[in-house]
Amino acid sequence: MTNQMIKIEIQAFAAAADAMATRHEIRELAMNATVQDAWNNLLETCPGLGPLEDTIAFACNDQLVPRHAILQDGDQLSLLPPVSGG
Repeated sequence: MTNQMIKIEIQAFAAAADAMATRHEIRELAMNATVQDAWNNLLETCPGLGPLEDTIAFACNDQLVPRHAILQDGDQLSLLPPVSGG
């Protein structure tokens, strides 16, 4: 029995892009992974994302989604930290 995987595209903005040192990355996750699973995977390799834990929002294919949303192969997951400005 093989462990099926999906590939998703991570798109990071503002503080998330700074913490990841990139704006774009491909990640491989287990089939039926959730947005929270993807976030946990990112935290393992990009601990600088940790301070955003309570404030970051997520969009999948340009639609805001909750952390329990299930990701599909080829999805684009955007990391949306809070922004401020004047």
